[in-house]
Amino acid sequence: MWLILEAGARPFIDALEQASGQKLNVPGFLGLVPRQFAVHILREDCPAALDNLPNGEPGSVLPVLVATKGGFRVDEVEYSRFT
Repeated sequence: MWLILEAGARPFIDALEQASGQKLNVPGFLGLVPRQFAVHILREDCPAALDNLPNGEPGSVLPVLVATKGGFRVDEVEYSRFT
């Protein structure tokens, strides 16, 4: 899952720092994380967002989660768009 974090998206930044064991010295984050990582954070901090989390067929779509200090947005990108 693509995870895009804006500065101030504390639940996710805190979780990344805890998982890595170090303080992130950057204002945001862009990278791939396991879907379970994102689901775990959403379940604790924003369970309503789970209803909108893409559930496409594995291997055909890449879920995207954008977290800002104002909320969450989710979408998916079909792999076929890259070929």
